Amino acid sequence: VNLEARTYTCGHYQENGIPCRHVLSSIHHIGHLANTYISDAFSITTLKNTYQSNFNPIILANI
Repeated sequence: VNLEARTYTCGHYQENGIPCRHVLSSIHHIGHLANTYISDAFSITTLKNTYQSNFNPIILANI
């Protein structure tokens, strides 16, 4: 487990941005909070920014 690089050999952490159980165990062992190791892609700010813009409808007849 490399917490600085946010990697673990199983690859789950790198692919999903969410710590696997092995990473969570390491985080707990050093006394840190797990939520600080979750990707910003899952933050409320990112979610709000995703839906901040207007979405134009797609007209299927023109495809």
